[in-house]
This record gives sequence, C-alpha cells and structure tokens, in this order.
Amino acid sequence: MTLFGLFDAFFFLLGKTWFIWVPFFLFFVAVESWLSYAQTRYKKGMEWTLLEIRIPLEVRRSPRAMEQFFANIYALRNAPEGPGYVTILKEKYLQGEVTLWFSLEMASFGGEIHFYLRTPTKHKNIVEAQLYAQYPDIEIIEADDYISRMPAVVPEFYQSGFDLAGGEFKLAKPDPYPIATYLKFETAQEEYQLDPISSLTEIFGKLKPEEEIWLQVLIRPANPSPDSRWKKQCAETIEELRKKGSKEIPVGDEGQTMTTTQFRTPGETAVIKVIEESVLKLGFETVIRWLYFSPQSIFNKDLAQKGIAGALNQYASAGLNFFIGSIKAKSVAEWNEFPYVFPKYRTAVRKKELLKKYQERNMPEESLLAQWLSGNFWRSRYTFVLNAEELATIYHLPTHLVLTAPFIRRMEAKRAGPPAGLPLFEE
Repeated sequence: MTLFGLFDAFFFLLGKTWFIWVPFFLFFVAVESWLSYAQTRYKKGMEWTLLEIRIPLEVRRSPRAMEQFFANIYALRNAPEGPGYVTILKEKYLQGEVTLWFSLEMASFGGEIHFYLRTPTKHKNIVEAQLYAQYPDIEIIEADDYISRMPAVVPEFYQSGFDLAGGEFKLAKPDPYPIATYLKFETAQEEYQLDPISSLTEIFGKLKPEEEIWLQVLIRPANPSPDSRWKKQCAETIEELRKKGSKEIPVGDEGQTMTTTQFRTPGETAVIKVIEESVLKLGFETVIRWLYFSPQSIFNKDLAQKGIAGALNQYASAGLNFFIGSIKAKSVAEWNEFPYVFPKYRTAVRKKELLKKYQERNMPEESLLAQWLSGNFWRSRYTFVLNAEELATIYHLPTHLVLTAPFIRRMEAKRAGPPAGLPLFEE
C-alpha cells in the first residue's frame, strides 16, 4: 500500500469512529481551556514587589552565600499537590494555582549597574530575611519598576529615535549535563581567585550614557519528585552513560557473563560523577532573557548580545554543558531561518514579544493548551533546569574581587546589620 493509501485508510477510519474519539477530544479541550483560564486568573491576582539590593563598598561573601539563599527560598515552592485527589482538584482546577517564580535582575543605566529581585509580595519579608542572613551588610529597599524608564510598546521606541534588541539563552545539551560553577574559579591563594560575575559587570559598566542593558533570570522551583520530567531525564542520562562505557564479557564455561566498566574512559567516569552530584542539589526551572536599548545613531546590539554571550561562555565545560542563544527568542529574524519568509514582519513580532515578556516577567505556561497556543514560529516557550550552585554562579552579589566598583550602585556607608524585628509573614 502506498503512502497516500495509508493516509486515505487512516482518515476513513477516523470518519467511521468519530462518535468514539470526538467526545474524548472535546472533553480534553474543555478541561485544558478551563485550566488555562483558571491559571491566568490566579497569576493576574498575584501581587509582586520589586526589591533593589544595594551593595556595600566591599562584599567578602563568595557565591556560596547566594547558593545558600537559593536553597532557602526553594522551601517557598508552592504547587497544586496534596494528600488526596480532592485537594489537587481544588487547587489546580478550581483555584488555578501554579508554582510561583522569582526574577533575578541586573540593569545598567548608562553604565550604572543596579541589582534587583522581584518576588511575590506575600514572600517579600522571608526573601529579605534570607538575603540579610547571607549578606548582613547589604541594604534592601522597595523600588519603582525601572521598566517604566522606557516606552511600553515598540512603535514608541522608533518614534523617540530609539531601537531595541534582545534574546534568550538556553542550554546546548540536555538539563542533566551541568555547567562549570564558581567552584572552578576558587583557589586557596586569594591573588589567583576570580569572581565569575566580573565579566558581566565589565560589559554593563562600559555603556554610553544613552544606552541601557537589562538582564532577567527567572527561576521557578522544579518539582523534586522522582517522577518529574527533570528527575527522569537525569536518571535516563546516567543509565545511558553507564551502559555506554560497560561491556559484558564471558565468565566460566557455562555461558555466564559479567558486566565490566574497564572500557569506560576516565572522562566518561568523571561526567557520570559530576551529573550525579549535580542532581543531588535543588533544581530551578530557568529562563535567561536580556534587552538592549539605544538611540538609533549609536545602536550596537552586538555589544549586548556578544558581550553577555561571552560572559556566559566562561561557564562552558568540556564534555558537559554550555549556553547558546535561542533562535526563536532573538529579536532579529533572518532569511535563512525557518519559515524563510517575511523577515521584517517576524523581527517586529519578536521585538514585541520580547519586550512584553520582559515587562511581565513571563514564565512559560504550565497547561498543555496554553503552551500550544503560546508557541509558534516567532515565540519561545523554552525553560531549562539549573541547580542552586549553577544559579549562584550566574547571579550573585559582586565580591571585593570585582574591579568595576565605580560603576555599581553601592551604599556610601556600611550597615550595622539587618533591621531588627523584621516580620516574616504578611498579615
């Protein structure tokens, strides 16, 4: 039977059995539509607070302090989970509850660097307490959203003589393969120590007064269950690597065999060990997004795109993982990219989507129907998982090793410590 004959038989069978599969299909669409509506309503009802972290003149805490902070806020994970199906149905399908997320942000306004953290308002005091616990000398204030510094829509940028560029980064290999972390940059001798965030702050500090770069790292605590997609993928990757370097050899005269790992190279053994150690740490679903703004006369998107890419490239690890730009999420569409037509229109749509997603601190949808509706040729719905150690490597407060002190918004005087009697819960 030809291929056309198979298609003809398939559609003939669908037509004859429509009364069986159509009700199931309609029920699925109805449930997913309601779930998408309930989750959208839940997210719109959330209140958010933007905190600015002001850094003292000298920070002696290593990125390990920020790793501990991430481990602490992981305990704030919420999800429609419970002891019974009734609780799950109520929280997920009636209330539309979704796992809340946090936004770790850096912004350079003409070379002056600011650090921000956006959190659900109900978690604000806990987040502040955990930050003070790791960095007692910092100052945390509620800040106005700096996004209002720029126009709200793309056409207004062009009318004011500005242009914008942006994009997202993702992992080049599957999530279980980790990136190099700050431990790689630590040495016993202080003169040889490096702060991995220094490359990023150097780029942010070199802007002209009219230029701005915004960087956004969205994190959402990943499902710790062994049945979650991330945990299953890790287990499958480790098992695949173990089988790759092993071999069965005959033992005795009765056809018995024994599995040996003597054919596994030292590099393969090291990769398995690193992945196993990485999986033991708490994981976060992550999105890395950036925007660059400048007058059209001095517009240079390569400054931000290649600068941030170069800063992230220092975390590349041979045989493990590294960051690459997401093709669907970059602001400029090319003729040689699928679907190969209307590059100017696709560029305009991508710029609009990137600006909107940054403004809303948008994480990909959780319901299947919403994911399908929000994903097309011009939009990205990609998340990846980083553990607390990897996150702390990418985003932490610059230590005394960073040489861009004149460019970072710092406190003029050292604090005596965190404010006394800081409440942990909102009324």
